[in-house]
Amino acid sequence: MADKKATKVPRAAYGEELLRPQRELVKLQEWVRAEDARLVVIFEGRDAAGRGGTIEPGRSCANTGSR
Repeated sequence: MADKKATKVPRAAYGEELLRPQRELVKLQEWVRAEDARLVVIFEGRDAAGRGGTIEPGRSCANTGSR
């Protein structure tokens, strides 16, 4: 197996790329509220695969309060 070193994504680029799915999640949240629906979101991956770093920014703009 060839040695391949992972390159880091610059913070500014990461932030910009993170905004796209966050906007879609906000749209989904608005639809769920309008339809009085319920939704389950599942993040799958290996332990220490960076899910926490993916989940936390997405949760920051989500309203997880009860109805």
